[in-house]
Amino acid sequence: MQIRKSRFMLGLRQWARAIPFLLTGFILMALFVLYPLIRNVWISFTDFNVIQNKANAFVGGQNYLAKAICLHAGIRSSIRLLRFRGKWHLA
Repeated sequence: MQIRKSRFMLGLRQWARAIPFLLTGFILMALFVLYPLIRNVWISFTDFNVIQNKANAFVGGQNYLAKAICLHAGIRSSIRLLRFRGKWHLA
């Protein structure tokens, strides 16, 4: 029983030494990865303009709806370009 307890304590001491390094890594990841990711998702739902320094109005999914309409038109025109005299050409 004493051997199990000493191994457990050894494991705890190893974790105690590793935690400052792990926390540093997690903090840096949150600072340089997670914050910009969350900020960009928020910006995508607003009427954001880099040039004009004004308050950003929340527009919700309208940005994505406009992109979906443009994407649909682009796919349709690409299909038209692929058809040539009634035959499909993938060159």
